Amino acid sequence: MEASESLDIFHTAATFPESPRKIIQQGVKDYLAAVYNDEMPKWQRETLSFIPAGLTTSLRMLFAQVDASSIPNRELYGESLRCLNNWLSIAE
Repeated sequence: MEASESLDIFHTAATFPESPRKIIQQGVKDYLAAVYNDEMPKWQRETLSFIPAGLTTSLRMLFAQVDASSIPNRELYGESLRCLNNWLSIAE
């Protein structure tokens, strides 16, 4: 479910203006890279049972920086926030 929500956020951000699109898509890439490269090996060694809050905090901050009025499709922006909330509730 986390992978599905992250893909939804990434692809929904493609409809945003350039600045927020780049910020959000890079944030999703960074988050997934951190999970794959850092956290997955720990899970395999059974030394981690959850995603550290620091990884999700940066994504929350990225969305907080977006000027919602710059996004022409409010419904799609709202959907991306719903996906973010779902994703973060899974990750935390």
